[in-house]
Amino acid sequence: MRFLILVAPSGAGKTYFSNYLNVGDQYKEVVSTTTREMRAGEVSGVDYHFISKSEFKKKIEANQFLEFINTKADAQGDYYGTSIAAVEAVFNAGQSIVHVVEPVGAINLYNHALELGWMPAILFINVNIDLALERFVDRYFSKSSASAEEYADRIAQLLLWESDWINYIPYTVYSDKSETEEDLKKMEVKADAYFESYRKIADRRINAVKLSLKKGFFDKPVDKIHALKQFIIEEFESIDANSFKTKEIVKSIKAKREALSGNEKEKILLAYGLDM
Repeated sequence: MRFLILVAPSGAGKTYFSNYLNVGDQYKEVVSTTTREMRAGEVSGVDYHFISKSEFKKKIEANQFLEFINTKADAQGDYYGTSIAAVEAVFNAGQSIVHVVEPVGAINLYNHALELGWMPAILFINVNIDLALERFVDRYFSKSSASAEEYADRIAQLLLWESDWINYIPYTVYSDKSETEEDLKKMEVKADAYFESYRKIADRRINAVKLSLKKGFFDKPVDKIHALKQFIIEEFESIDANSFKTKEIVKSIKAKREALSGNEKEKILLAYGLDM
């Protein structure tokens, strides 16, 4: 069975592509498991399998996850994971899988899929930074239910870490955009071509090399992300939602991002009580 793993920075369109594939009969998204609280409009078993942290930890101990992460480095955040049962439910229904995960989870899923005899592929979708930023700004000021802090965190992570993922993730299929239906069709064709070539090599699974994230991936610039996040929160909260100008806000955020890498870096870090 095909196991298409989608990885991309925020705003690149991975969910857009996943939804596109889910419309057809071939692919189905795996329902992940999480410990976070259910949001308005969400349905357990459809959006996520919602369970408690104690239940999640028991499943970890019982090796019931192919991959899992915690949203905080100290493991005090929420857990997200892909269970073996959820994957097998899709395969048992005769469908292939498309699944959106973070980079570490993607590598773990790929390697586990090899061990279990499935056909895995990691499709990396690169991001158009300007377009992604404009979308985030528009969504926030269009009365989104998410807070300024949540949006600021996503933007800061995108600009200072996620946009560099392409240098560290050993993807097997690549796309540089997913903005139109034509882009989506091209990505589907690329994935199909990869899987077809995979099938033609009888011993591919046996001889396949496991993947790993390239050295340097975990060197996350935490201090810079925090500084940029604080700036964005202040920027958002100082702007009237009825008269915001998307491109001006994007320009301001990008300028601050550049400043963190240039001569103003020390001044910005010190302004937020951070060490160099």
